[in-house]
Amino acid sequence: MQTQTFTFIKTRCLTTVMLLLFGHAVMGRAEASAGELNVPPEGFTALFNGKDLTGWHTPPDVLANWSVEDGVLKSPGLVEHYRASLVTKKHYRDFILMLDFRMPTISDSGICFRRLIPKIQGFGDKEQFNLRSTGGMGHLESYYFLHNGIARRMALTPEQEPQVRHIEPEVGVWHTVKLTMQGRTFSAEYDGELILDRFRFHDWMMNLEPAPILLQKHMVVRGGSLGAENPCPIEFRNVFIKALEPDASGSPMTTLQSAALPHELPLWGQGTPAHAFPLGAKEQVRSHRAQAGSPSGVNRVFSSVSMPTYSIHRPARPNGVGLVICPGGGFRDIWIDREGHDLALWLKAHNVTSLFLKYRTRPADLSGPKAWQDYQRAVHADGRQAIRILRQQAANLGLQSDRIGICGFSAGGHLALSCAVYPEPEGQRNPISGVPDFAGLFYPGIPDDINQVLEMHAPLPATKQDICPMFIMNARVDRLTPASRCIDLYTRLLDAGANAELHVFGKGSHGFDLGRGRGKSVALWPQSFIAWLQDCDIL
Repeated sequence: MQTQTFTFIKTRCLTTVMLLLFGHAVMGRAEASAGELNVPPEGFTALFNGKDLTGWHTPPDVLANWSVEDGVLKSPGLVEHYRASLVTKKHYRDFILMLDFRMPTISDSGICFRRLIPKIQGFGDKEQFNLRSTGGMGHLESYYFLHNGIARRMALTPEQEPQVRHIEPEVGVWHTVKLTMQGRTFSAEYDGELILDRFRFHDWMMNLEPAPILLQKHMVVRGGSLGAENPCPIEFRNVFIKALEPDASGSPMTTLQSAALPHELPLWGQGTPAHAFPLGAKEQVRSHRAQAGSPSGVNRVFSSVSMPTYSIHRPARPNGVGLVICPGGGFRDIWIDREGHDLALWLKAHNVTSLFLKYRTRPADLSGPKAWQDYQRAVHADGRQAIRILRQQAANLGLQSDRIGICGFSAGGHLALSCAVYPEPEGQRNPISGVPDFAGLFYPGIPDDINQVLEMHAPLPATKQDICPMFIMNARVDRLTPASRCIDLYTRLLDAGANAELHVFGKGSHGFDLGRGRGKSVALWPQSFIAWLQDCDIL
């Protein structure tokens, strides 16, 4: 399943302490013998006793497909239906559920609880917390199927959808999850990391009546990312639950503070943005169906942005490189996921720290050269400010202050280009430089005549020392920004002695983001970008 994701900062020490307090530390349990397994922590009850299926419904399909071996529940076989899932006899409304799971090979399973109110096409009647080895771990299935079923036209704001980072659990090893359900508020931990913090189910989605806990035995999967014929083997142990007092208000239940999570911050602090630009409309967000393979699993578009913000995505082992990401949208919209967070998640997996920039968008009634130039100055200032923030926080983020770059898609590529080639305005220079050390231009928005861009600020610098290295890529069949414009820009950069590299792909069109499903070569452009950074001695 697609994964909806925002990046989360681990607070490992605090998490370990909390797990130890519960007597539930992952490493200690991974080495436990059969005699030490399935002993509940204080205040918890074991749903699985380590010996048999006492407390679970045992129809013939369950007895035929589940076994107990050395204190472990196992279901390796192939089934053609969903009737082999394990279901508790007892019902639960508010609870804390902890368990270990292991997938012997790539697989798919889930933990189901609470009944849903709407009838969603292609989905059952219970919420499911997904367990999946090839992406989708931690996904709340109801909200995925909501967009693909009868209610997919509903436009939900980011705060109304569960956001989980892309996770691919290693197969053959034990992993731990902890789910907290109280009222309509849900939190989830995976291997000690808080991946969902007090997500609030909609009143029209989640039923408050008690329901059984279900451990899914997935039916055979044929084709797709799980292989030609996958029986979806799954194993469980240490299945513990603690019933909580009902709380209709859905008050917060979490072991970590929200401050430990990354969040949007105002780009200009509490002050007025530089080159303040009036925008009368209220900020809006639209939800679109995500493309197959999207790392974030969502596809949101912001418009009428007057107060720019940023969020930082930091890997566990930063390699010293920081990159500002400017999504596209024709300066009218901000494609926050497919040209923003998706790349941030990909970069994080390659140890690159990124700053996602939600810059100001232009008003719908913008007209006239002066109004356009005023807007460009405002958005250009946003780009510079984002670079300064990364550079200012370099030491705390594990970055090198001379390895701070900027990249952008489409209109965001136009913004990245302007920040890369033009000096900061006289009288507005900051002690911390807003000029990038390198730039990535991804099908950048360039006017018919490149001189329109150049004359907006100043001619290209005369010497190559004044132009940072640039990576440019586009598709041959791009009708919005034809490849000829990128070639023209590339030629101008070469004439100026700049270090530039150009990729023009045979497949793909404007807006191919990470290149998924657009052709084999275009899908490799992120790896080419990383290789280019290495060739430039930036990585």
